[in-house]
Amino acid sequence: MRIRTGFLLLLLLATGACSRGASGDRREYTLQGQVLSIQPDQKQAVIRHEEIKGFMPAMTMPYDVQDPKEYEGVTPGDLVTATLVVEPTKAYLQQVKKVGTAPLAAADGGSAPAAAAGFELIKIGAPVPNQTFVNQDGKSVSLADFRGDAVIVTFMYTECPMPTMCPMMDRNFAKIQAKLKEQNNLLKAHLLSVSFDPQVDTPPVLKKHAGEIRKELVPKIADILAGAFGGPPVVVDAPPFEETKESA
Repeated sequence: MRIRTGFLLLLLLATGACSRGASGDRREYTLQGQVLSIQPDQKQAVIRHEEIKGFMPAMTMPYDVQDPKEYEGVTPGDLVTATLVVEPTKAYLQQVKKVGTAPLAAADGGSAPAAAAGFELIKIGAPVPNQTFVNQDGKSVSLADFRGDAVIVTFMYTECPMPTMCPMMDRNFAKIQAKLKEQNNLLKAHLLSVSFDPQVDTPPVLKKHAGEIRKELVPKIADILAGAFGGPPVVVDAPPFEETKESA
């Protein structure tokens, strides 16, 4: 089986993001972690960080800075502390300080041995193996159901607190859906959002999440699907268009 999977990164970024919070809302947290890479313009770095108390679990992700000087003198492998500033539609680091250094794992471009992942990455252009998931109503959905269709994928989890990550992708997918609807879905596209937190994102949780963004989502184009508790990752389905009346 070969499923055409489109990662429309440029389109997603171009759609922009709408604010979820109140104007002027600003929170600050302490971040501690290891720098894995830095962009040449020093405006963004990928950091593997510890749990950010009261905000998010340990994770590896890119972090922007408003002033490139924040990353001056910082190189991959450096251990840093910083202040994470979170606003309604953006998040960035301030007061980045190097506090040490440590070898990078081989997977991160270093020589230290990396932990075994237990899986093999799919090569670009290779067929995607079939997988069965569970939707927000507890029904099974298989990747084989989308054979021959254009599939647009994003990864998310409902408790994601970063305004520039999962919440933005939710909003951007809604905008893409609107464009597809205007064109009667000539691309025969399906929008799939894969949750990587199935223990939390059970069918009832994702069904509630779908309801919270329902005013932005066109029913039957981007209904959210979920994995059962402790089960496989989840997918968000986008079957054929169907108009339904939404409450305000």
